[in-house]
Amino acid sequence: MRFSFEEDWCTSTIGENFRLSSGLTPSTKEKAYFNNGIIPWINSGELKNKYISFTENKLTLDAVKKHNLTIYPMDTMVIAIYGLEAAGVRGKASITKMDSTISQSCMAFNSLGNVLTQFMYYVYKKEAQILGTRYAQGTKQQNLSSDLLSSYKLLYPSKEEQLKIVNFLSLIDEKIETQSKIIDSYFSLSKAISNTLIGQSKGNTRLRECLNCYSSNTMESVIKQEDLGDYPVYGANGIIKKINNYEIEYPSIAIVKDGSGVGKMFKLSGKYSILSTLNYLTSKPGYDIDYIYYALKQKSLKKYVVGSGIPHIYFKDYEQEKIYIPQNELQQQNITSVLQSIDEEIGNEIKQLKNYELLKKYLLKNMFV
Repeated sequence: MRFSFEEDWCTSTIGENFRLSSGLTPSTKEKAYFNNGIIPWINSGELKNKYISFTENKLTLDAVKKHNLTIYPMDTMVIAIYGLEAAGVRGKASITKMDSTISQSCMAFNSLGNVLTQFMYYVYKKEAQILGTRYAQGTKQQNLSSDLLSSYKLLYPSKEEQLKIVNFLSLIDEKIETQSKIIDSYFSLSKAISNTLIGQSKGNTRLRECLNCYSSNTMESVIKQEDLGDYPVYGANGIIKKINNYEIEYPSIAIVKDGSGVGKMFKLSGKYSILSTLNYLTSKPGYDIDYIYYALKQKSLKKYVVGSGIPHIYFKDYEQEKIYIPQNELQQQNITSVLQSIDEEIGNEIKQLKNYELLKKYLLKNMFV
């Protein structure tokens, strides 16, 4: 996909177009390095958005001098180079909007003139999965080195075409950022309304009085099967498979009972199955499962988690937790109706966000050689 340009793209390496350097992490035990610091210090966990203009920690000039840290100018691209075995870390990158230093888990890219920093940002977003899965080094922790990145082939057009591409993709990024803010606003609205209507009232009903807890008979082996039908199988992170039969056909609240996501909950409906890593809670006669779901979201069940290696949570422990249930059934329905309408809006906005993200993925694939 070109913007009326016909010239061939240039071929060279990243190292021929960017000066690469990694950072350093001063000892956090030396409080004097961070107290009253004025130089922003970026760690890889902060590389969430296209641009970064704020850091949680700042270093003193003395710390920067003692550790011979480089202060990188604005418009430096910073990427995460450690922990690339985690899919969510691959491709983490930001462009600085301020002079800053970086931690040892980051690498800085400073343009030598022929390739725009923003253009390199989009190239990296496209190539990050390949770099992270095929070229990263290390056994337990995968990482990228400056030697590897320096020798990686880079293709780029004229600066004029680079700018056209960057400006076009930036419009999509703006849409994604705006959409994310809309979703965050709806989540905040839902939380505020739920807290006002439910959370501020004193609990009057124990969970064992309104809920039954069940385990699943679905085997973990279904994960290895191909999709065979229309009925979803849920795991800790949502639908993992669709099969041709189902175990459950009534609304329930699924709760992750062990593992890293222990205590996470989500609402299920229709015909479905769940894996043994989940329990599912159903309402007893006279209680509405939808209302209980919103009331339960107001509670933190983390205090009931046990186990150090693999954490667990058991209904026999948290069944004593109290939630607020209005005696007036119509009031329950009204509260549920308000919160469900917001959830529907959130679902619609999330679909739109995913569409923008798919569009960006398509454009990255088709706008770069």
